[in-house]
Amino acid sequence: MTDGFYKNATAHHVARWMTEEFQLHDQINQKNAVDDIRFRFGEQFVTETKDGGWSINKDVRDEFQKLNPLAIYVWWGWKRYNPDVDALTETLALRLVNAKLESKKLRLVKATTKRKKEQFGEYYLVKADSKPEDVVRHQVNLQSACRKLELLNPSGEIVKRLKR
Repeated sequence: MTDGFYKNATAHHVARWMTEEFQLHDQINQKNAVDDIRFRFGEQFVTETKDGGWSINKDVRDEFQKLNPLAIYVWWGWKRYNPDVDALTETLALRLVNAKLESKKLRLVKATTKRKKEQFGEYYLVKADSKPEDVVRHQVNLQSACRKLELLNPSGEIVKRLKR
């Protein structure tokens, strides 16, 4: 079903196109995006779901998320992060911190068990590619990490753009 505007496209090309759409509209409706992707790039970038619908394939979604750390996936597609939505603040802050730490091969982890919270604190720093987790620093304060990485504005709100 492709008219082949982009015959040799990769998942990254599709994600770049999605990024342009996202920047224009501050959101992407998945159903509309699927139709556009099928037409512009081909069916290899979409997947048929169990219920007979279509979704964007995982490689494209992963590339899009790398390019747009402030894009938050919701059931109908993606929307731009709204700083007034407190429930998403912690998740977004953690995602932004980890995007910044990626080049240093580090990752900030939230403790998920009582034992880990007691041992390492609520957040701790690990080497990104280590298994099991090689803890580099205990008791990391998420807000301090955001401030140190320049992810907060002077009033303490998460900045809207990720500086790389």
